[in-house]
Amino acid sequence: MQRIALIASLLALLVAVPAMAQVGKDWGSGGFESYGTKEGGESGQMAMDRGFEEVDQDADGMVTESELQESYGDQITQERSFNEMDQNADGGLSQEEYQMAGGQAGSEGGESQ
Repeated sequence: MQRIALIASLLALLVAVPAMAQVGKDWGSGGFESYGTKEGGESGQMAMDRGFEEVDQDADGMVTESELQESYGDQITQERSFNEMDQNADGGLSQEEYQMAGGQAGSEGGESQ
């Protein structure tokens, strides 16, 4: 009887350990580096760590949803709505709206010019 319980326990471990390894694979390891995430963020949202000019690819003074997705990937708009970031609902983020959403002021890492 004890052998059966031991074998059942070992089989349960064989199933559970790989499943736990999959869940924690990128947990706290910066596993989404290509999307610009930073560890330790209080909100748990993706960090928008690029300068406004870098994300505004056509240099029209507005960051569109497609420019945001090209710079950060689709994950950025899955975590927070572009419409929420675009406070005046003009279809693009001004530099002020971009900064309020967590983005950097300029390409020099947030220094004002």
